[in-house]
Amino acid sequence: METQSEEQAAAEAADSRGEGEPPQVAGAQAARPEDRLTLLLRVRAQTKQQLLEYKSMFDANEEKTPEQIMQEKQIEAKIEELEKEIEEAKVAFEMKKLALDRMQLSSAVKKHLEKINTKTRKLGTWKANCLMLERRDCYAVLSLLWPLLLQSTGSVAIAHGLSRSVARAIFPDRGTNPCPLHRQADSQPLRHQGSPFFTF
Repeated sequence: METQSEEQAAAEAADSRGEGEPPQVAGAQAARPEDRLTLLLRVRAQTKQQLLEYKSMFDANEEKTPEQIMQEKQIEAKIEELEKEIEEAKVAFEMKKLALDRMQLSSAVKKHLEKINTKTRKLGTWKANCLMLERRDCYAVLSLLWPLLLQSTGSVAIAHGLSRSVARAIFPDRGTNPCPLHRQADSQPLRHQGSPFFTF
């Protein structure tokens, strides 16, 4: 009798408990296995019901209000605007970098051209100096030979021809008309019969 009264009391206590209160299993521990199984099934059903209620409450809380939706849209628009500004900054940086590269390339080309012009001017000066030395050398040699040639031949034309031969023999690597004095004498008439060369 005492055992049955304890089981009834435990069942009534389980029925009268609220949904959030834990079941009291002190009396169930002394009950029979069938009664304990029934109690556990009842507790499981109550727990399942509570879980369903919690889930419905959670889903209700998950629903967004119009203000939240508007706020999220504003945040998304701000993010898109910031991404656009970042892309524009990247493009501007690339353009400035390209402009800087062009300026550096232009400066390098300008310096290279200045070096080339300097070398060209030096080469022109060197050629002018070589031509001046050539004229001086040829003039000095032929000025010494001219009186002898003129005296021995007695003819300006013959002496002039012999001076060409002498010049070709002295400067064999300068072509058929090696002496600039002869080129000058060929391009301009003789001043007098005493000398076919011009004074510098």
